[in-house]
Amino acid sequence: TFVKEMQDKGVLFDIIIDDASHLMFAQQLTLKQLFPLVKQGGIFVIEDVHSSLGGYDCLPDESNTTLTMLNHYFKTKTLRSVYGDMQAVEEEVNNIELFTVDGTGSMSCFIKKK
Repeated sequence: TFVKEMQDKGVLFDIIIDDASHLMFAQQLTLKQLFPLVKQGGIFVIEDVHSSLGGYDCLPDESNTTLTMLNHYFKTKTLRSVYGDMQAVEEEVNNIELFTVDGTGSMSCFIKKK
């Protein structure tokens, strides 16, 4: 896989921007799979967090949304995803910030690695 190949070559990135999907499972699995490729002090961006606000693949109780996962982190400093174990990511997180662009409804998340 791409991730394994990059890891084997020792390739790390200062920033990775996930702008590929509005789907909850894709955003969360992409974070889990690509966060190991972020350098220490680097940033992982989830660009389309606003898709958690309805439509796409949100469950009625919103338990699967990326925004729910992030809000849980803000309250508990733990990452919980219905799509898989996020402990390895959680252990490497230095800080998470959520940004909303005024007037657009667009929301993005910046996750800084320790």
